[in-house]
Amino acid sequence: MTLGDAAGADERNAVMSPDEGAVWFTYRTADGEYRFGSRPVEGDHRLSDEGPAGGNELPLVVTGKPAVAVQANMVRLAPSGRRLTAAVPKLFGHVFDTLGSSGTLTEKSARSAVLLSGCGGIVGWVDDERVLCHTEAGSFRTVDARSGRAEGPTVAVVRKGEGLVAEGMVVSPDGDEFIVAVHPPNDRSGERGGQADFRVASTSGKGRATPVSGGFLTNDTVFVEWY
Repeated sequence: MTLGDAAGADERNAVMSPDEGAVWFTYRTADGEYRFGSRPVEGDHRLSDEGPAGGNELPLVVTGKPAVAVQANMVRLAPSGRRLTAAVPKLFGHVFDTLGSSGTLTEKSARSAVLLSGCGGIVGWVDDERVLCHTEAGSFRTVDARSGRAEGPTVAVVRKGEGLVAEGMVVSPDGDEFIVAVHPPNDRSGERGGQADFRVASTSGKGRATPVSGGFLTNDTVFVEWY
């Protein structure tokens, strides 16, 4: 996709800044270097260079004031915007402080991150201090994002013996509920375009998970964020 005004400009992963005053993206210079850039929404849309990027393959999240870009998969910002979780190669269950400058999360940058032991994957933030973890046993648990201490009961969306697994998708803005995809082990996608089994469960473990209705939901559906 070409958004820039220079010949051959290749600007990708466009995302709006928190104040909605600029569009941020990754781009490649004439010398072949990948960089972060931004253009103001109003005015002449002149390119501002925002520092080195890790390529065009990873999406961006822009946060903070002044704004900085974080490049990684499945970035989830804490409500305050000061901490985040993300999918980093070979790293699971890590909580990062927001970067002081724009950059790409890597194994090296994770050295100062908090590892939540026993957390096979972080679904999202319950509040500014707690995250919902997918445990190694296949259930879900709210844990303190600094100490890793479990808080509240274990939430089991599927029962033992059902032959199914529950995959956490996204947490609601108030932290009270989350969406899970239920499917056979090692078969997340199923038949392309087929009927999906999505359910809403309480992060506190109260009540039973309820099906998410809607004919537009299929095995191809991806939940990015819950507004």
